[in-house]
Amino acid sequence: MFKLKNIWFCLGISIGVLAGILTFVSFALPTSTPVWISFGVWPGFVAWALYFAKGGGVDAMLKTIYGNIFGILFALLTLWAWLEIGPNYGTSRTASALVLGIIVIVLAFILTMGGNFPVTSYVPAAFAGAAACFGFSTMQGASAGMVVADTGKAIQAVIALIITMALGAVLAYGSDIWGQAMNKKG
Repeated sequence: MFKLKNIWFCLGISIGVLAGILTFVSFALPTSTPVWISFGVWPGFVAWALYFAKGGGVDAMLKTIYGNIFGILFALLTLWAWLEIGPNYGTSRTASALVLGIIVIVLAFILTMGGNFPVTSYVPAAFAGAAACFGFSTMQGASAGMVVADTGKAIQAVIALIITMALGAVLAYGSDIWGQAMNKKG
């Protein structure tokens, strides 16, 4: 039987309010905001989902953050490696894509092997972090768009991405605690 006020109702309120605040802050930042403190909403939402997929609690929050950072950093290294090797492999787009594909094989192996270590054991978070880094790298004209060839801008964008995903995991934890507290009050 459906009760109007159950855990999902309470989580819906807490997640909705905090997600709305995250969205407002993200879009309210002036366009002149430095790249390293500007952020998009979607990476935060990805981390939010990963937190709940891991089961919630402090451990889920930390594993999400650590896994995201691991994936982001190795994806950035992958992109830098491709920029160094790919274009020098000839003028063929196919050859450059082949080089990138091979480098991504190595990336996927490294991210998966992270599962052997407690800090990086949440492999889905590592893959999500890498995907977010690749997503940022393809955003053209956005304030947080990563210009991988420009090391300074790439590092600023990675910092923004790490902050956004960590913020998403922290807000997920907060929404979980708040939702559970509302549910207990009945």
